[in-house]
Amino acid sequence: MDRSVYRRNRFGVTPTDVADLQALPIAVLAQIGNLEGAPYWARGVANRRVLDARLEAAERMESPDLPALRDINASVHDQSHLGKRTLIALTADSPPLAAISIGDLDTATNVRDCCRFG
Repeated sequence: MDRSVYRRNRFGVTPTDVADLQALPIAVLAQIGNLEGAPYWARGVANRRVLDARLEAAERMESPDLPALRDINASVHDQSHLGKRTLIALTADSPPLAAISIGDLDTATNVRDCCRFG
């Protein structure tokens, strides 16, 4: 059996369950978004929902984290080159830190850590 399919089945949801996953409380999604062993597609869905909620709250409260959250959001939605991006990690730190992948980590046969900032 393909490993990516096994991970999706073991996690209990498949990409067809995105709406159900997005409906979970933000606190739960924050845990799933950084959960080792969870499929990367699920982590991406969870982290994007958490990012949206944090952006909304930061805009309301004029948070000092707003510029960093906007930068993360812009990076995740940048479709200018290389392929689909997935937000595979999002910290609750101030300022927030993120890990964004290009391509599908669930099906990749070769993964390279190419960029580290900070």
